Amino acid sequence: MNDGKMWIINYVSGLDRFDPVSNKFDHFQIVNGAMKRVENKDPLSVSLTTATKDVDGSVWIGTLNEGIYHLDPSTLSLKHFSSNAVDPSTISHNYVITLCLDPIEPERYLWAGTYGGGLNRLDRTNGKYLRFNERTGLPSNVINSIRPDKKGFLWISSNHGLWKLDPRSLQFLFYDINDGLQGLEYNRFESYSASDGKMFFGGTEGVNVFYPERILENPHIPPVVFTDLRIKNRSIYHRNENSPLSISITETKNVTLQYSDNVITLEFAALDFVNTGKNQYSHRLSGFENEWSAPTTRRTTTYTNLDPGEYLFTVKGSNGDGVWNEQGASLAITILPPWYRTWWAYVLYIFSSIMLLLSIRQYELKRLRLKDELLLEQSRSEQLKGIDQMKMRFFQNISHEFRTPLTLILGPIEKLISRLSDETDKRELRMMRRNANRLLRLINQ
Repeated sequence: MNDGKMWIINYVSGLDRFDPVSNKFDHFQIVNGAMKRVENKDPLSVSLTTATKDVDGSVWIGTLNEGIYHLDPSTLSLKHFSSNAVDPSTISHNYVITLCLDPIEPERYLWAGTYGGGLNRLDRTNGKYLRFNERTGLPSNVINSIRPDKKGFLWISSNHGLWKLDPRSLQFLFYDINDGLQGLEYNRFESYSASDGKMFFGGTEGVNVFYPERILENPHIPPVVFTDLRIKNRSIYHRNENSPLSISITETKNVTLQYSDNVITLEFAALDFVNTGKNQYSHRLSGFENEWSAPTTRRTTTYTNLDPGEYLFTVKGSNGDGVWNEQGASLAITILPPWYRTWWAYVLYIFSSIMLLLSIRQYELKRLRLKDELLLEQSRSEQLKGIDQMKMRFFQNISHEFRTPLTLILGPIEKLISRLSDETDKRELRMMRRNANRLLRLINQ
């Protein structure tokens, strides 16, 4: 370290600090998140796996099951970095096998290889990790060692070959048995960089020794072409009846698809035949996604349930040595809307809505008219009823006025009839009495 003292990692018993001046060792262990000086092993101490010195003299420590600790040797203070399953900006796994400072920006980035979580890059400016694993295109999630070469590339041994990573572009090259490796599986911690740049990586079948700068790379920039278009997993050819292709997919620049055909698979190829199994691809569907896919050797991609609209699919490809065709190939894709979302369907919706509104208006007007007629009829009925009552009162009054005089008339007539002896006079009086009684009966009715 900067103070001349040496720190030695021990998988079982923690850290030993050796002072060459006093020729003495001090033993330390991490217990409950703190660095403690101890005489004997604490059963609660953290098992350590690897360590590397930082440019500022601090120490990065990898552990068996607690992620990474950052140690300040002058104060023995620790900063802890552990995995959080719900936070993708944390380290991917707490079992850390190997650590390495970034060869380009060592003061900013730290690389960490894990057992089961792939590769991680820590950005110390914000404390966030960038993850690389099988989901992003790595052949394995077990990283056994990381070594920088003199040109700033990282060489990574794994359980599935040896990889070369450019930390500037974050692009990988994958080497396997066909490239002369001892085998696919490498051993933990078995790597070494000599002063002349020679690198050593030990595996289950032997050791690979090489000078990175002497590995010849294929400079050919491969053309990228489309080789197949599949709709609902059925290949589409321009000769087919009702095909959306008018020419071969290799030459097609744009295609228009029905809404029912919006589950599409695109197949593509980088035309470099030196090591076709290592050709890599990265693609993006503009209008649907913003980021490029992680580089992978997979030559197909599928999109499902695309909304109607305009899209541009672009794919970039590389040869087996990671030389990329950045321009790649592009295909403009138009997904037509379903019939119920076409312009004429919307016109029909508007017309139907207008007709519905007019019908509702007509119904309301008719209802109001019927209501007015009913009110008018009720008013007429009330008026007629009033007239009838007036007539009734009028007749009652008239009857009363007539009844009394008639009664007064009939009485004297009766008396005259009984007193007179002349039959002619009596006959006339009887006729008068008869008419008066008839009139009285009518009034009483």
